[in-house]
Amino acid sequence: MRSANRLLEVLAAFDIEHRNRTMTEIAQELRLAPSTVRRLLLTLVRHGLLQADAGTSTYSVAPATERLVAAAAAAKLVRAAREPLDGIAKVTDESVILAVLDGGDCVHVDVRHSRQFVTAFNPVGFRIASHLGGAIGKVLLAWLPEAKIRSLLPEEGTWKPLTPRAAHSTPEFLAELAAVRRHGYAINDGATHNEAWTVGAPVRDADGYVMAALLVAVPQSRASAAMRKGIKAKTVSAAYEISERLGYRTGEHAKSVPVNDRRSRPGHPVESFAKRA
Repeated sequence: MRSANRLLEVLAAFDIEHRNRTMTEIAQELRLAPSTVRRLLLTLVRHGLLQADAGTSTYSVAPATERLVAAAAAAKLVRAAREPLDGIAKVTDESVILAVLDGGDCVHVDVRHSRQFVTAFNPVGFRIASHLGGAIGKVLLAWLPEAKIRSLLPEEGTWKPLTPRAAHSTPEFLAELAAVRRHGYAINDGATHNEAWTVGAPVRDADGYVMAALLVAVPQSRASAAMRKGIKAKTVSAAYEISERLGYRTGEHAKSVPVNDRRSRPGHPVESFAKRA
């Protein structure tokens, strides 16, 4: 048990401000013998929780640990979103989806399905390439640095849109993302399916980083102009409510940083949040 506690103490020495650490730094912080810390570090590396950089003699968190962190964040997100999702699903009686970015894919982490006869059906765990993910994909990509966005997109000449209404090239898609940043929400008007109209809005954490997208999906047959306006306002409002539950406050933690200068970390900084309609 003592060794297990020490392993956890070493792992806890890594955080956002201390992503790369030397054996000496950790030994001094934990007041342990360097030989002990070295043994613990090597154990964590062997199990894939840390990775070593021989060039700098530092250690950092490995992908396996990052996945655990992401799972914890997703669980917190789902808890915070439960009541707002129930609320907007009840008010609209349309399908409501909460999704996160996993690599280059949008993944649904919570869903409320409409009780109506004609409805969109995408279960928890459903994933789709972010550039094909319609409003959800555009929300999750819009605030990333452009270089990161481009790395997730198909090469020019290889785009295979799902419908004629979807973006067919990188410049066209980047222009759509710029519109999402301006408006604070994304619209999918038949880009993923000819019969689908959806609206997505960003969900932000306490630091103002987008960590998820909230989407309401409506069949084109029910998507009148008045209904679209009302659902757009409700979606933005519900996404903001979830963000508040995660600790986000407009103007308090909001970051106003040029897109290309934004820090590289899960999620992305706020540029501006759409006014609550």
